[in-house]
This record gives sequence, structure tokens and C-alpha cells, in this order.
Amino acid sequence: MDSRVSVTALPLPQRPVEQDIELFAELAIPNIGVASWRMEEAGWEPSVAALKRSPVPVAYLIHRTMFTLDGPERWQVERARVNRTLAAAAECGTPVVYTTTGPAGRLTWEQATTALADAAAPCLRFAAEAGVALCFETTSQLRQELGFVYTLRDQVTVAEATGLDICLDLFWCWREPALAASLASAVGRLRLIQVSDYQPGTTSMPDRAVPGDGVVPIEAILRTAQDAGYRGPVDVELLGPRIDAEGAPAAMARGAQAVSDILTRLDDG
Repeated sequence: MDSRVSVTALPLPQRPVEQDIELFAELAIPNIGVASWRMEEAGWEPSVAALKRSPVPVAYLIHRTMFTLDGPERWQVERARVNRTLAAAAECGTPVVYTTTGPAGRLTWEQATTALADAAAPCLRFAAEAGVALCFETTSQLRQELGFVYTLRDQVTVAEATGLDICLDLFWCWREPALAASLASAVGRLRLIQVSDYQPGTTSMPDRAVPGDGVVPIEAILRTAQDAGYRGPVDVELLGPRIDAEGAPAAMARGAQAVSDILTRLDDG
């Protein structure tokens, strides 16, 4: 399987991270992505120790969300939480932490961008010292509690204004116009691409499909990213009723293999 492929452990039931590592090793998935809140619940120290021992490289940690953008009185506490995740990543030798911006509340888009730049600045300094990329991802407009950035085009604008790096979740922006141009603009800050598929008729979220089972032109988009200069990891993020019905381990293994096959074809030209 291609060494650039990673899989998010989110579809798995709440359990010790050691069990996730064992499963990924058994499935021969090259890299694992781990949610920081699961590490916090189990205890930071034992979780970090487990990841440092892991035979499966940890491609990234996920931080749930960053800042209450219209509540600056909360930023100090929220910065400490972001920094704790960054510190755990540094301890594990993990190069990327990705997260969402946090809610904008009643702020305008422009005000939220300015607030994010102010809130994130100390965390970005901490991340630079730790040698970890701090990224944010696009979200659904239905999930206003998570973020306010819904397209790659806008994500590039926010990244340039704040200094944050980019995790591109294609599930939300694969139909975006001028996607190739946005990818070219993003590639200098792009640290992770996440893929999953969409089946027409889906009306609830999250309800992702295994790559290859839907209509998202994943191979064409990854070719465009590669042409723009992207050579980083490609992550399979699967969750929702389709994944639960198939069984998360089987769906993750099938998705990882499908993406690996795509990357092999792209490399072969």
C-alpha cells in the first residue's frame, strides 16, 4: 500500500488508542490519524507513550476545534488546549495537527478572519517552536459550531491572513468552481488532503462513502493536486451510517486500498 495513505480512526468506537494501532497494523494501513480528545480522555501521558511505541506512523493529530471567535475572553483557555495537542504531536514526532476554526457567532466573515488571526498567533509561534504544522479544515455550513470556512478558495484567503496551514477536506468542496486554480494557490500551505466519496441522494450528515463508491472525481482531483506540486499525505476520512453498516475496519481497509491504487496510477503516469 502506498506510504502516503493514512486513515482517520474516528469511525471506531471509543476505546484505548493501543487497540486502534493494533487494528491498523493488522490491516496494513500505512499511517494512522488520532483524535486528541480520545488521548485526553485516556490520559495524555499514556496515550503519547502508546503513539511513540506505535509500529504504525502517526500522520496527524486532530484537535476538535480552536476558538470561540466572538468570545476573546475564552481564547486563553482555548489556546492552552491547542498548545497541549501541539505538544503531544511534537512528543510523538507527528508533523501535523489539524482542526477547525471554531464558531464565528455573530461576527461577519471578515471579522471572524481577523479574530482568528489574533487568537491563533500565539499558537502558531508555539507550533513553529515545536516543529508541527497547525492546519485548519473546511466545514459544512450546517456545522456553524465548528467553523466559518466552507470552500478551498476562502480557505486560502484565511490561511494567508492568519498564517495557518491547510487541511483540504474534499468532501465539502469537490464541486467548487475553479478548484484547480485554488489548489495551485493552496499548495504552498497544503499539508494534508482528505478524501471520501458522496453517493447521490444523501441528505444527512455525516454520511460519507468509501472512495470509489460514489461520484466524487477523486483521481482527477488528486492528479490536479499532484500537477500543482502536492506530494504530501492523502487521508481517508470515513464516518456515518454507510460505514457503520459495512463495519469500520472493512470500510477503512477498502478505502485505503482504493486511494493507494489511485496514487500508484498517478505515479505511473
